[in-house]
Amino acid sequence: MRWARLLLLKTLAAGVLGCGCQPTSPPPAPALPPGASLIEARNGKIPPLTLEFQQEDPDQPRLKLLREREGLDQVVAGAKDELEVFTRLCDWTNAQWQNSTPNPYPPWDALFILDWIRAGKTGGFCAQYAVVLVQAGLSLGYSARYLAVAPEKGEDSGHLTVEVWSNQYDKWVVIDPFFNARYEREGLPLSGLEVHQALVQGKAKQVRVIRGQGGNGEKNSKASEQEMIGYYFHLAADLRNNHLSRPLPFWDRRQGYLSWQDSFTQGRPRIFGRFTRDPEAFNFPLNQVEAEFEPAGPARLRVRLRTAMVKFQEFEVQPDPGSARRLRLEDPLIGLDPLQGSVLVYEWPLKPGENTLTVRSRNAKGISGPAAFLRISFQP
Repeated sequence: MRWARLLLLKTLAAGVLGCGCQPTSPPPAPALPPGASLIEARNGKIPPLTLEFQQEDPDQPRLKLLREREGLDQVVAGAKDELEVFTRLCDWTNAQWQNSTPNPYPPWDALFILDWIRAGKTGGFCAQYAVVLVQAGLSLGYSARYLAVAPEKGEDSGHLTVEVWSNQYDKWVVIDPFFNARYEREGLPLSGLEVHQALVQGKAKQVRVIRGQGGNGEKNSKASEQEMIGYYFHLAADLRNNHLSRPLPFWDRRQGYLSWQDSFTQGRPRIFGRFTRDPEAFNFPLNQVEAEFEPAGPARLRVRLRTAMVKFQEFEVQPDPGSARRLRLEDPLIGLDPLQGSVLVYEWPLKPGENTLTVRSRNAKGISGPAAFLRISFQP
């Protein structure tokens, strides 16, 4: 049975945009050969909004120049994990200047922003911090999006921040370069939607504001931690970050953002033209692997692997502990499915007892996505 195809069809049929539909049901279990039984599985997803999200190529010339000129590899060198990489990039961005008015308003280009501010030609507030952080992350191979937020009684005087896609936590995580802060609950970093849910459910005190070391966070604003969390009453996520290759005016964004709507808020219909009530649609995943399985013989599974990772290079496949290998499209041992184009196809031989398959996507910058896995018992 085809997990990915069924999931996409169900999601499309639900029509998650602007309809208030509920999240899609989980995909059915894979078809297995005789003697095989499922123990545990975690399959990735590539829903429609993942495909719609327009991402900049990390090899875009301006991104390459930003990475080299600003020494971003040195900024993140020695980071113990991905979250520390994001924290360091946020600290670096925050340290570049103190909040001031952008007049003239600079292009959505980190190099222009840095050059103009350093030369005293203009200033920068939350939007300029967001652009620099997003493009710094993109240059290293990470994904990020712009998140517009606003308090309950001030939807027309909001704030622009950043969510990075965390492969480490398999979720979107708020990293705010203007306030030089992120948000946690029970030690886990939060997405904008998770901060919103804590706020509207009366659990804002459970959210911790984790300040960075950029130097300008508290100088930029005197907002209290309660006021910072209060910004997350209204949410709208930008569905693209490719402002370098496809420049558009920042304020022309009605159809380009996806607004959140629930029983606590009716979203921001006067500003944004699209909305969803489905948390899976609003927090669409990135870099995941969709795997389809079907019997290929008495003791074999045929596996089709698909990913929407930008600048995808290879799959990291580990059929059993200690036997990892990397599979590329040009690998002669891998077949190409004629009906699905770039989907990698290979056969997984099963041994008696427990069998585990773990797969991650990996891009050309060396960044690996979240793991998909299947654990089955096989008794021939």
